[in-house]
Amino acid sequence: MTRNRLVNIVLVVALTTGGLFLYNKYRVAPPVQFAALSLTDLQGQPVALNQYAQKRLFVNFFATWCGPCVAELPSLQQAQKMLKGQTGFVIISDEPLERLRSFQQRNGYSLTFLHSNTPLSSIDIHTIPTSYLLNSRQEILMKHVGEEEWSSEEWLKKLTE
Repeated sequence: MTRNRLVNIVLVVALTTGGLFLYNKYRVAPPVQFAALSLTDLQGQPVALNQYAQKRLFVNFFATWCGPCVAELPSLQQAQKMLKGQTGFVIISDEPLERLRSFQQRNGYSLTFLHSNTPLSSIDIHTIPTSYLLNSRQEILMKHVGEEEWSSEEWLKKLTE
């Protein structure tokens, strides 16, 4: 009886620890050193995020093959229009430039798409979409993992506070 109880306790601890690790890896947005990101625009020219910063900068890590990423783009475009002058919007992917350029042109988005020269997984972005709101010093004000309706009243209020 004692041995079974010990085995059960070890199993519970192992499962809890594993579950917490997976939750933190895939459901918690990691800290990112935004100033250190190596980025290019869709013409292949090097850019820095501070070129896009106004008062705040909304950064969304994305992929063209990701259903939730693609599904939230219309609300991001709408939020960009509604917050013009208050918040800049940048979409970052590590996919090939040609794929990103084609995707943007085909869908007619006015959002700024940038290519990360570093794989997203190497900066601990393991789940997409993952979004951040940065202040003008590129300090993280808000982070979020998963799809949202960014143009909703609730999120617009959060993005402007």
